Amino acid sequence: MEKRAFPRTQAAQTAKLTVLEQPSYTLTAEVLNLSGRGAGLRVEQQIPTGTPVRLDLKDSLFLGEVCRCASTEGGFLVGLQLEQALTDVASLDRLVNRLLVFDRRSREKESASDPGPVGPRAA
Repeated sequence: MEKRAFPRTQAAQTAKLTVLEQPSYTLTAEVLNLSGRGAGLRVEQQIPTGTPVRLDLKDSLFLGEVCRCASTEGGFLVGLQLEQALTDVASLDRLVNRLLVFDRRSREKESASDPGPVGPRAA
């Protein structure tokens, strides 16, 4: 019987895995399963345990670290311990863009209504 705090869900999806060491690099990963705090992946190259990573899957972004990496036929099985998750990234991107447009328009209005310096110029 499995003693996991969060159940695993089979995934079978392709994702982008960015290894966050210097220099950072990106791999294509096959996501085998997901849980509330972890993920199981298959990648083509070995990643040392303890390595910080970013996993981009559909409209979600996860940050974590490699907790397991084992050689298997056709690549490596990687276990991730996920620390942070950001979901619905597209909606967040739209919100940021709207805020930037609002900020730009506010600054344009301020500069249009600002008469500039008043009084004699310093010599």
